[in-house]
Amino acid sequence: MTERRYAMTRLAAGDYLLPGNDRVTLFRLATYEDGPSHGLDDSYADRTYWGAWRWNIKHRWPETVDDLDNWGNWDMVAALCMTRHDAIAAALL
Repeated sequence: MTERRYAMTRLAAGDYLLPGNDRVTLFRLATYEDGPSHGLDDSYADRTYWGAWRWNIKHRWPETVDDLDNWGNWDMVAALCMTRHDAIAAALL
């Protein structure tokens, strides 16, 4: 696993910003619920997973909280991670 070089910033419970090791990329790690009631047929019950999203470089660098909260500015890079550690590892690959 690639070791991370920078500290994460907590936005809320289960929601973090992670600067990439290249000092340019910005990731967001967050929990979300998925399962049968959300269209995931392979799962027995709904459960909470971790995901990783990368800031879409087509958009300007986030300047406000509203920029960060607009999920259209983020591209998912990892899904269905069991732990935050797994999401970090997937993001920093």
